[in-house]
Amino acid sequence: MKQNVAPTSLSIKIITLLVLLMTIGMFIGAVYEPRLLWAGTVLAVVVVLCYLSAPVAYEIKGTNY
Repeated sequence: MKQNVAPTSLSIKIITLLVLLMTIGMFIGAVYEPRLLWAGTVLAVVVVLCYLSAPVAYEIKGTNY
């Protein structure tokens, strides 16, 4: 039996938006301070890894003992 994950709460959506805005801000700031490119890259990698590892459904299997 497959079960979808619970809907994302508002707080998770706000935190995700803030992290994405920080990442964009780092890339924009890298125009003026090149060291910010590293911070933006690290944040972008973390965001992508979190997105790829987020569950989309759970599978429940029964076992007979």
